[in-house]
Parts: sequence; C-alpha cells; structure tokens
Amino acid sequence: MSMTDVLEAEHRTGRIKLHGPDGFEGMRKAGKLAAECLDMLIPHVQPGVVTDDLDRLAREFILDTVPCLPVSAIAAIPAPSVSL
Repeated sequence: MSMTDVLEAEHRTGRIKLHGPDGFEGMRKAGKLAAECLDMLIPHVQPGVVTDDLDRLAREFILDTVPCLPVSAIAAIPAPSVSL
C-alpha cells in the first residue's frame, strides 16, 4: 500500500487517527529538528537574500543532521524564488 493509498483511506473513512507514544516521540523529534533548522536560518534572513539560498541552507542542515533521505530529494517540487 502506497502513502497515497493510506492518506486517501484515512480521508474516506473520516476517522481520526490516534497516536501512541512512538508517534508522539516522532512528532517531538520532527518539531525539534524544525525549530533547530529555523534557528540556524535566522542570521541568514536579510534583505537581498533569495529564498533559494535559504532553501539550500535548510536542505544542507537537514541532510547533515538527519540520517535519512528527505522527500524533496526523491520528488523535488521547485519553489518559486523570492527576494526578501
């Protein structure tokens, strides 16, 4: 069963998924990583910096920190570049 099948099945039934201790631990780790990544980006968010640069820094941080392959490396969806 693919991830799409799982998501569609959850959507069709309308049931709320209840998470156990392992699920909450995973959410804590993901939240901590997101906060660390955002904290790392703070000094780089300045006028004239384009979002492509921030995306690259965030991606490098995640690849250096997390021992897994991010979804963006598998199926990259380009984001528009915006100058701050």
